[in-house]
Amino acid sequence: MFPDRETAESAVDALLERGFTDDQISLVARGAATDDKGKFVPGGLIVTVSAKNREDEAERLLREHEGGRSRRTDRGDRQGRRRD
Repeated sequence: MFPDRETAESAVDALLERGFTDDQISLVARGAATDDKGKFVPGGLIVTVSAKNREDEAERLLREHEGGRSRRTDRGDRQGRRRD
């Protein structure tokens, strides 16, 4: 989770510079709300990466750019079928 959009976008830029593609990267806002006066209060931002065989590199880059907690998932085999 990233504290602000600028930090999250910096992480995305670093991933792109290392050869990850736009279709492998997602930036998602979570937990946004409004206060009692209707003012927007941003939540955290999450960067997700489809990094098959490059998981360690992606995780390292996200941490270097202040990404907090990370979680790895490996839900598919090489043909994209789920392995549950």
